[in-house]
Amino acid sequence: MFKILILGINSFTGKHFQKYIIKNNLQSQFQIIGVARQPKDCFIPCIKMDLTLEKKIDYLVNTVKPDYIINLAGIFGVGLLEDFVRVNTGISQKLLEKIIQYRHPIKKILFIGSAAEHGNSTSFPIHENHPLNPCNFYSLSKVFQTKIARYYFNTFEININIVRPFNIIGPGLSRKLAMGAFIEQIKNLPSGGVIQVGNIHTRRDYIAVEDVVDAYWKILLHGKPGEIYNLCQGMSFLINDLLQEAIKISGKNLSVRINSDLIRKNDILDSYGDNSKLKAHVPWKVQYNIENSIRNMLK
Repeated sequence: MFKILILGINSFTGKHFQKYIIKNNLQSQFQIIGVARQPKDCFIPCIKMDLTLEKKIDYLVNTVKPDYIINLAGIFGVGLLEDFVRVNTGISQKLLEKIIQYRHPIKKILFIGSAAEHGNSTSFPIHENHPLNPCNFYSLSKVFQTKIARYYFNTFEININIVRPFNIIGPGLSRKLAMGAFIEQIKNLPSGGVIQVGNIHTRRDYIAVEDVVDAYWKILLHGKPGEIYNLCQGMSFLINDLLQEAIKISGKNLSVRINSDLIRKNDILDSYGDNSKLKAHVPWKVQYNIENSIRNMLK
């Protein structure tokens, strides 16, 4: 039975991945082990660990000896470059270093990149080979991860896939992200209240978290080694339209007010990707619609 290690299993996406594992009875076919800094309430076997410590990565590779690894561990938001690199780049780099050091016969590693690596693109849809143009420390750290992963694939022939999800939506979404902040306000405000927003006239390619974890699993098992895959719907949604849909579903009478403090500098005006390579290589398709995701977030 192959052993699959999932780092960051208690993250937003990781929690949904646990539900996916249970729903599809994957533990009857694979030995799946999670890793988290705070493993409380994990649904599957989980190791408590600070993944930024090299000795912990050493233990995972040389003692746990996984056949497959999915790295969901990461941070986003506002912060110092050194912190983003330490987590978003450093954990992946240390994994690869230890695999080489111990000559561990890993079957596949899945790293999570980001559509933000492309920055403010001027042509659409965004393909995997579009120029990389990071516009913040988070996306820069993901570009570093991509470059390092490509180097280890080309030099040491470690089987690696990188998946670049666009904007993920679903229950538990962080309030640091626009739709997460909107949903939290809608749930907490009384009818007649005012929702504080930033720029709601940008467009994003949203995809349901249930479709995301399904893609992660299928890329891990079926993705062509060395490939980068966009994970998206292939269309963009106006943020204001999604906000108005959420207000409508809530049944509350809420108004919207622009708060200049919430408007981001260098905000990307539009972004949507091309998922044709993913669908050509992997038995995956979009199954969940965004309206249902919003409805589930409001429960």
